[in-house]
Amino acid sequence: MTLALAAPVLVALSLGAGDGSGPRLDVKPGLWETKHTSTTKMDGEVPARDTSRLSPAQRAQVEKALERFATGKPHTVVRRSCLTQAELDKGVGLDDPRDQPQGCERRFLDRTSRHVRFELTCAKQDGMGMHGTYDVVVKSPELVEMKGDSSMNMPGRGGSSHMEMTSRRLGASCGDLKPGESQTVSK
Repeated sequence: MTLALAAPVLVALSLGAGDGSGPRLDVKPGLWETKHTSTTKMDGEVPARDTSRLSPAQRAQVEKALERFATGKPHTVVRRSCLTQAELDKGVGLDDPRDQPQGCERRFLDRTSRHVRFELTCAKQDGMGMHGTYDVVVKSPELVEMKGDSSMNMPGRGGSSHMEMTSRRLGASCGDLKPGESQTVSK
């Protein structure tokens, strides 16, 4: 479930309303770099997973994630992406139902060109549900910050997650990065 939440979080730059459902964020198109830090802590013991069929690299990745969930250790990823004016104009992001995680519903609490506050509720899937509140603040047309907290519930236990994201525009040119593409800079 926490991986599914990455979709609305990582599209914060492109929150838009090409369909008239709300104002789009006051940001410039171009090359953006986003630093996303999340902390997820599961209550109780995190169940072991069968990783015998995974490659050594995949196994290591799953084991690191399970350790983070058990300890609440922060995890940071830095990505670059190319955001075009056309994407902003058509409302790529939270206005496009295709960008919403399956089984989730979002409700806008506040929405201007400089601030968006929304709730995201995901119905129980595989016995796990989630509810979170997120704030997106445009500090300038080249700097966006986002914070959010969520709680998860599943049979016999729950958990909580906190995320912070800072997105900075690096320039007008996306270089070799194509619109809609994202490139991981560091994990």
